[in-house]
Amino acid sequence: MYADAPICAVEHEELLGALKHETLTLKCEVDASPPAESFHWTFNSSGEQTELPSRLHSSETGLSRLNYTPTSDLDYGTISCWGRNAIGVQKTPCVFQIIAAEYTEKIAFDIKTTESEAKMNM
Repeated sequence: MYADAPICAVEHEELLGALKHETLTLKCEVDASPPAESFHWTFNSSGEQTELPSRLHSSETGLSRLNYTPTSDLDYGTISCWGRNAIGVQKTPCVFQIIAAEYTEKIAFDIKTTESEAKMNM
């Protein structure tokens, strides 16, 4: 049996688009032996990294979920998650890039048109 500090279960950075005031649930899953027992999350938008409050995330063995809601342009950037177990802290974080998504009238029209077409074809 081996012992290792946590590493991300997903080996690539995740890119997520969000509207302002839209809540995203980010899932940070790590592989470790023994399993990760705690997590911390950080946010970086301009080279300055800040710790995200623990009230925004929940954790269970090997997994943490963060509910994140951008409310201004400054709330888009990089969110990182680190797991910790008895061996140590994760060396390379799980990374989520949060970018601004736009809900345009054209998208709304396309959605309504597609729904109407689907109903007519029934």
